[in-house]
Order: sequence, then structure tokens, then C-alpha cells
Amino acid sequence: MNIVRVTASSEVLRELRDIDGLEIGGRFTDEGGGVWTISAYATDEAISAIRDRGAHVGVLLDAQTRLAQLRRVAEQARASMPPDADAET
Repeated sequence: MNIVRVTASSEVLRELRDIDGLEIGGRFTDEGGGVWTISAYATDEAISAIRDRGAHVGVLLDAQTRLAQLRRVAEQARASMPPDADAET
């Protein structure tokens, strides 16, 4: 999943709710002039579908970078565990 920012008219944004692989989160932000922005999680396929409907998609964090960050955090957490903590799980 990518973390994205989607910008479009409120009508277009409402029509995006039926796209598989799109999870809209947070609130709608009025950018003025009938343009709104939302943050969302979206698959690559969903991003293509959103763009096909005329919305602008800015990828804030792509899926590969996000996965690498999560793996790094997990490795750091494992490294900071006491040696016997692994034996208990």
C-alpha cells in the first residue's frame, strides 16, 4: 500500500469510494475553488483508477519504501530485546 494525497472536486472524490484497493482516511481539506484534498492508502492499481477518473494523486510514501521502513523498525525492535526474550516467544 502506498500513502497518497488525492486532490479533486468533491464530486470526483465521492465517486472514488468504490475503487478496490483505496482506503480513504482522515478528513477532507478544502483547498478553495471547489478543490478538495484527502489522504489515503492505495494500491498501485487504485492509483491508476483514481487518475483515470480525473483526480490528481501525489504519492507521499510508496509501498516499497514503506515496507523497508517497517522492516527496519522491526529489526531495531528485535535488536533491542533482551537475549532471553526470544526464548519466551
